[in-house]
Amino acid sequence: MNGKPRAIYYPTPKPEKIVSVSGAGDCFAAGMIGSILKGLQQEECIRSGQKAALLSLASHFAVPNSISPKAVFTSENLEPLNPISVVA
Repeated sequence: MNGKPRAIYYPTPKPEKIVSVSGAGDCFAAGMIGSILKGLQQEECIRSGQKAALLSLASHFAVPNSISPKAVFTSENLEPLNPISVVA
């Protein structure tokens, strides 16, 4: 980086269905933090957070049983993130 502040917008994948929004933000944060602790790259961390949030949105539970390391830390069946720089 050149020392200047920057911001990157990561478009969110469209959920197939939304059952409840309770817990989606917490699941996003947990997926990101878990990825950071695993030493994954920035885009992988964002993707893991998004996957965890999508699983939460599709469930009646804030933290559904479908959330697991295998479900969150793999990049199967997801579209590219296509980040957009909003501040350069």
